[in-house]
Amino acid sequence: MENNKLQVINNIGNELTVIKTPLLYHPVLKDFDIQKCDIIDENEKEILLATLNNPKIRTLDVTRDGGINGLPTDPYSSLIDIITLTIWEWGVSEEKFSKRDQKIFIPIAIDEIKRKYKNLTIEEVKIAFRNGVRREYGEFYGINITTINFWLDTYIESEKHEAMLRLPYIKPSDVEKPKELSEEEKLKLHTDWLNKVYNYFENYKKNNIYDFYDFKNTFYLYCKKLGLINLDEGQQQAIWDKAVEELKLKHHPKNAKNFGQRINFKNIYDKLKLDEVDKDGEALIINHARKITIRWFFKKLVKENKELKAVIEEAELNLKK
Repeated sequence: MENNKLQVINNIGNELTVIKTPLLYHPVLKDFDIQKCDIIDENEKEILLATLNNPKIRTLDVTRDGGINGLPTDPYSSLIDIITLTIWEWGVSEEKFSKRDQKIFIPIAIDEIKRKYKNLTIEEVKIAFRNGVRREYGEFYGINITTINFWLDTYIESEKHEAMLRLPYIKPSDVEKPKELSEEEKLKLHTDWLNKVYNYFENYKKNNIYDFYDFKNTFYLYCKKLGLINLDEGQQQAIWDKAVEELKLKHHPKNAKNFGQRINFKNIYDKLKLDEVDKDGEALIINHARKITIRWFFKKLVKENKELKAVIEEAELNLKK
């Protein structure tokens, strides 16, 4: 069955008529509604269309030798292309990641995607890999199974989650829609996001497991705006030093799992040992220091027996005064 796409045909009188096809997994809306919506950005449109207008991996024949003449099926070939392009965009030399190693790695990576991420679409995998290799999900030090799991998990938990929150505000094209979100709708989006953070905090308080990933330091920046993150010079230096030490430990060459990763780790580790790090090293430390700060903030609230929600709500009220 041909995939739903926006098609344009010439009508009598030379006027263009748009054929609006229902979304595969959300037929209330049409692809045209997503593309023409002016309350979401292009990135969110791409994610929604990739998610809702393409078949899930679980429904596809993703096999290495199930195609014509025993060749890979089209979905399998598409995943090969995505991973191969990602390796090329990574810019790694063949000495670090040889063709032989790639030939071994790619089928293993595809099996991992088929097994663990079967509810994604191939188009979503493409988005996650494209953003991951461009370090939009943070630094990475070699393309391996751990890396692709992190990219896909981050895509699901952050980008896809945020885009799907917009879905209720996209109106069918035959229904008049607002030019922009109302204040009530903006407040609901904001509340949904905060509730997600509160759940992470409650899990940390209950189980002492810190698994909150602050995508693009969004929560850190919000806490700064509310005046909840006020560190003196000594605390800032302590967190900076801790960030450097944690990064050095994480990227020590002895912790590498293969030769290529060892080279990458050594490059980062050597940068972190310098008295004055370069721009990339500084950005890496700042990003990690902000994540440590939020971890410290959660720990501080638990120690003081305070609820994150109550603290945030009080700060929001004070900001409005």
